Amino acid sequence: MKRCQIAGCFVLLLCSAAGSEEQSAPPPFRRSLHADCTLGPNAENYFVTVDRISATYTRIVFRPGRGKRPVSDFTVPGVMVDFQEIDSALVLTFENPGPTTRAFAEVKGRVQQVFECTSRFGAAAFPLEGAKQRHRHCLVCLQGEQMVGRNWLPTTARFYLYTESGYSFDGDVPLQELYRKLAEIE
Repeated sequence: MKRCQIAGCFVLLLCSAAGSEEQSAPPPFRRSLHADCTLGPNAENYFVTVDRISATYTRIVFRPGRGKRPVSDFTVPGVMVDFQEIDSALVLTFENPGPTTRAFAEVKGRVQQVFECTSRFGAAAFPLEGAKQRHRHCLVCLQGEQMVGRNWLPTTARFYLYTESGYSFDGDVPLQELYRKLAEIE
């Protein structure tokens, strides 16, 4: 009788193990994102596909809407958590590992990564109302850290202005002077 109980338990254990292999849990994230965006100085249309290919890597593919422009393919570390299209750039925010903001734009007929900010506070895009240039925005990478009360706050704002070849560094200011610098740029 004891042998039958042990054999029965063994068979039940095998059946439950086989059943769990067939039913894999669905991933806790969206597999992909599909969107249209406009990039570059000539406002070229692209179809963008963002796929999470592993727990820590994402694949981004830019397919031109028309013309003979090449397909651009990037595999970057991180999992996308946010995106926004600003003027002629696509700004994506990634986590795992760490918060990282990357911007992609068309430069000389090819889509390229033109900005990267790795900071626990991320990067922010600011519109420039009175700007005379065609692309009226700047990206600000928040750097440094200081504890104020119970919260960690950034100490420095690094400014990057959009140019024909991507984003160019325009200077560091203490966080308290963020809006003064924005007014100066405008």
